[in-house]
Parts: sequence; C-alpha cells; structure tokens
Amino acid sequence: MSLQFDSNITAFAKVAANLWTNWRTLASVARCNALEIAIKARVQFMPPITYQQYHSNQLGSFGWTSLNSWTIGYNAYHSQFPNIPLALWMEWVMTLYHESRHAEQIYRVAQGVFSGIITFPTQDLMKTMQAVMAGKGARAIRQAFETKNPFEAVDRTTRREVVRKWCRLDPGTGVPEHAEIHRSYFANFLAASPPPWFDKYHRRHDKVKNAVIDWMKSTHDHHLGELSREAQRNAGQSSGYGRFYENLAEEVDAYGIEGVLKGKILGLIGKTMPAKVNWGTPLNQQGDAAATPP
Repeated sequence: MSLQFDSNITAFAKVAANLWTNWRTLASVARCNALEIAIKARVQFMPPITYQQYHSNQLGSFGWTSLNSWTIGYNAYHSQFPNIPLALWMEWVMTLYHESRHAEQIYRVAQGVFSGIITFPTQDLMKTMQAVMAGKGARAIRQAFETKNPFEAVDRTTRREVVRKWCRLDPGTGVPEHAEIHRSYFANFLAASPPPWFDKYHRRHDKVKNAVIDWMKSTHDHHLGELSREAQRNAGQSSGYGRFYENLAEEVDAYGIEGVLKGKILGLIGKTMPAKVNWGTPLNQQGDAAATPP
C-alpha cells in the first residue's frame, strides 16, 4: 500500500467528492471527521500518525507537518463555512493528503535502509553513527567501519537509533521499529509502477528508488532543512522563495500527488479549475474556483 497508488488516491477522492456534495448538511465536526477517517484509512501501512486540529483565520493556513513527533495538523477553521469557495475547500482537503505523503517519504527512507536496498552516504553515515555510538568507544566505531556495510555491522538497537537520528524523529514514534519489521515490503514498493510525476527520474527501472534517495538526502541535510522551512515561511512573499520551495524533492513529489488527487475530485464533482489557482486574481475568473457547495 502507498499514498501514490491510484487505488488510494481514487478512494480518498470519492470521500472528498461526497463531502463536497453533502457539505451543507454536515456540522463542522462531521466535516473534519469524514476527512480524517478517510486519510487514516489510507496510511495504515505506516505507524499511526497523530492528526491534530487547530483553528487559525490566517490566510493560507491549511495545515502543517511535525514529522519529528509524527504529527500532522490541519486547520479546522475552514470547516465552519457553508459557503466556502471551491478553491479554498480544495486546498483544505488536499492538505491532509499532501502532509501525509511527507510522512510516507520519511517512512520509505527508513524502510529502504533497513531492507538494505538503500544505503546512507558513507561520510554522513559515519558522522551519525559516531554520534550514536559515542559511549561505545573508538574501537567499536572503527571495527564497524572496517566492514563492507557499517550500518549492518552494528546491533539492532544502534541501527534503529541511527535511522531515528537520520530522519530527525523523536524517541517513541515507533517509525524505525515499524520500518524494520516491515522492511521486506520495500521491494514491493519499488516494483510498483512509478507514478507520472516521477518522470524526472530518467532511468525508468530506477525511478522510485531514485526518488527515495532524493528524500533521504533532503531529510538528513540540516542546511537544506533550514532553507526548506525558511522558503515555506516566505513562499507567498517572494517568487524566488516560492520556486525554491516547490522544487525541493519532497515538495515536487507531494505536489505531484496533489495534482492527480485534485483532478480526480474535480472530475467526480463536475467542476473545472486551474491546476494552480492564482490567488492574486478574482476566483470567479478561474473556472469554478469561486463555486460554493450545492
């Protein structure tokens, strides 16, 4: 199972379309519950994610991901309005899928490493393992790195701790443990047909693997992580920041999956809208972007 599989995208789109059709008949709590139940059904292949509601009237605030604590927040403020424009509603609905995809990216990195199919860059691995094994002495570290695969040379507890630190996860999320137990499923993930937004990976048989490697690099690079957060904070203020943010490997993937989901939802509710809404242009000039629930 994966969020990129068409069966999952279609199932979520059907729930979303039904939510749009019945929006006016539902209370705010029921609207949120329907969406949360739908996404939880799609991510059962991972350790349970905590979905947390918050309320903010800040323009553009739809949700956030705190992957270190394995938590995703979504703005329940938008669920209060019976006349919510389609463009805003669509952003709100897609946010849960988008942010959950970021969780899957981290999970696939961990799963790939435990499977032995994905390997850490040696120099960065050495730094991470030295930090984990600091109390075990220089001899233990040296012996590990004298082997062909230092990651496999250490005990299970150390391997899990290395993955946790690499992925910047808090203790207790259960992600490394779950990924290790289910590591054999990573081969099935790689064997599945690559989604259309993976076309930038030129060698067809390696497309999915190359995507995971990109996520792994982006996850671990602290400097890139800081730039990512800064770009996200300022994406609406500067086209340069916006382009940088949207071109990050993890965002190219999340927006790619979002585009497919959006197309399916629009088809099911019989509406049209630009692939990317221009918030500086009146919504009523952009197809059905200003339409309200029936």
